[in-house]
Amino acid sequence: MKEYVNTVNGPVDIDQLGFISPHEHVLFSARDNCMQEVEEELKDYHHFGGNTIMEMSTPEICAYTVKEERIAVLRKLSQDSGVNIIYGAGFYKEPRLPELVRNASIDELKEEIKRELLEGRGEDKIRAGFIGEVGSSNYQIYDTEEKVLRAAARASAETGYGISTHTGRGSMYDRQLAIFEEEGADLSHVIIGHQDVYPRLQERMDAYAYIFSKGAGVEFDCFGKQGFFEIEADIAYGQKFPYDEQRASLIKTFVDMGYIRQIYISCDIDGRTLLKKWGGWGYSHLLTSGLLLLRKAGLSWEQIDQITRVNPREFLRVRK
Repeated sequence: MKEYVNTVNGPVDIDQLGFISPHEHVLFSARDNCMQEVEEELKDYHHFGGNTIMEMSTPEICAYTVKEERIAVLRKLSQDSGVNIIYGAGFYKEPRLPELVRNASIDELKEEIKRELLEGRGEDKIRAGFIGEVGSSNYQIYDTEEKVLRAAARASAETGYGISTHTGRGSMYDRQLAIFEEEGADLSHVIIGHQDVYPRLQERMDAYAYIFSKGAGVEFDCFGKQGFFEIEADIAYGQKFPYDEQRASLIKTFVDMGYIRQIYISCDIDGRTLLKKWGGWGYSHLLTSGLLLLRKAGLSWEQIDQITRVNPREFLRVRK
């Protein structure tokens, strides 16, 4: 019996998702007034072999406060580019949480998330395909963020959909996992995001060991963000990132340790200065550069397929 994944164009056979970028942003294009450019970059991603993008832009991140509007725009971009787009249910983090989060109970937020997953949005009732990006701030979790994390965990436990998170500067991963565990979520169905934002990745081996020990996914989702650079607004905070060669080398270490099924990679394109038109690397960066660095680090093409096709596909599989 075939299984299907919810995309903005309706259900797609899970075995037809192909190459998946599991942590990207498309709707920053509304905020940054570059919708046409994003469409062209999605076509570029498709040209180089990209098939599916998991869209992390909750309404609080982009310019669309009405979720139905957001889905209509995503649907058009998907149809025009040929790329499957799967959007996430839930709420982001402070200071970009709506008043609803402050006023609602955890269970009310859980029901809101479940509606996106099970009932859908808009005239065509387009359903979300996962929960995320839900997250926490740099080195702390605010009360409102904890409410969202607990609601996400409860929704995941009740529906079987996976959770993808934002961690501020890679921090609070342990507290996120503790909250999910307390609420009954399957930790093997959780991806902990932004675990490659420090310039000296080897200093974070204890963090990686902890996440792996819990069965959760470790996401290296900032491929392309290298060295010290500053992006407009607050997107990159002027911070120093590791180089892609460092990411690839560490991934090889973890593959050799037996963690290949818990590794995810992406580029987290979240602003127009990351697009090729403005000197960035675009959605296709993994396909044109990242995969070659993984090969250079010693991974086989079979292992790369596991990380870029199988792992995100299995995350998207509903476990109920």
